[in-house]
Amino acid sequence: MRAVACLALGLCAAFLAGARMVVAGPPVASEAPVGGAVTWRNVGPGGGGWIEAIACDPKDPNVLYVGCDVGGFYFSADGGLHYEIRNAGLRNPFVEAIAVCPADSQLILLGTEGGIFRSTDQGRSWRWIRAGFPGVQRYSFSAPIGTLCFDPTNPRVAYAGIGRPRWDKPSTPPLMYRSEDAGETWVDCDRGAFPPDAIVSCVQVKPDDGRVVLAATSRGVFRSDDGGQSWRPSNEGLANLWAQELAFAPSAPNVVYLTVRTTARAGEEYNGGVYRSDDAGRTWQRRADGLPTNLGRADESPYMTASVFQIVVDPRDANVAYVGERSWVAAGVFKTTDGGRRWERVSYHWGENKNMDQGWINFWGPSVECMAISPAEPDRVYFGTSGHVYVTLDGGKTWVQRYCDELPEG
Repeated sequence: MRAVACLALGLCAAFLAGARMVVAGPPVASEAPVGGAVTWRNVGPGGGGWIEAIACDPKDPNVLYVGCDVGGFYFSADGGLHYEIRNAGLRNPFVEAIAVCPADSQLILLGTEGGIFRSTDQGRSWRWIRAGFPGVQRYSFSAPIGTLCFDPTNPRVAYAGIGRPRWDKPSTPPLMYRSEDAGETWVDCDRGAFPPDAIVSCVQVKPDDGRVVLAATSRGVFRSDDGGQSWRPSNEGLANLWAQELAFAPSAPNVVYLTVRTTARAGEEYNGGVYRSDDAGRTWQRRADGLPTNLGRADESPYMTASVFQIVVDPRDANVAYVGERSWVAAGVFKTTDGGRRWERVSYHWGENKNMDQGWINFWGPSVECMAISPAEPDRVYFGTSGHVYVTLDGGKTWVQRYCDELPEG
């Protein structure tokens, strides 16, 4: 029997027939003598939901950080072969974003629907950070964090975007915050520049100049040239303004890639895809040849329309990038080696070209919800879906699952 204990669905039938857990952690009940009472204790949330966030350690290629939408935060020291639940102090287990300090991987910020949590011990314990954010509300989220990043030129500086990109829902303005003490306290830095109904889905800082910050929102890209003190739209060349994810090229800091969600439906012209800028986000050129352009009907789920979402750039070469397709109709990973002029699918979970070990969840496709590339080992790329974690160790030639454990008998 295949072991069904897994990272994403740990509260499923996984525990039947003695399937061995991948996730390491304390038992949920103490041993009790026959006929005696069982004492239960709370060990925190875990073991369920979509994989919403994934991050690599800046220096150790084997250290992986994973966030789920109900499971909280997971740590792996062996590239996802085994996980440890690290949720002590984490009051909201919906993890939307993970930011690892580039100078100190013990320092991690989590963006959740309930705000920011901060750890200085690699996730072993968390503190809820509210200084500078709107007050806590009883029946709604006052500071849902959709994106986080550190300034690579000054790791004391961090940015946080407000909104709920998973649900396509904005939040109450203001929308962008900045910290100058590595995430301890935060101040509003959007100064009313963002439209009040915008959803901030990504914020990134130029690798060689901390004054330049880009934010991708559902109302377009916004650029700051003064470290977030002022913002202005920066959308020249875009076919529509539903910007999703940004990725700077560390080896060529003026190069930045952007994914744009299409606003078209069946019978119209697809207007999404990938864009590239060679002037740090001032202007954009569409680079989408080879990417899916399926369009669903207006009455269908958005997942029936092709939508490239997550994107990462090889830190060694600005022309090498990977993009994740989120839709059900074209799920998987595409790669470019020529700066986006041509994209090719590099993940196949079906057919004669199949190059993926899917694990026990082989009854739905790998719609990409999050993605990370290892700075220390750039041929290693991870992505998470609504149930899986996958990794390639050879630049996309092959993919192996990293969410469940197969027992010796198969």
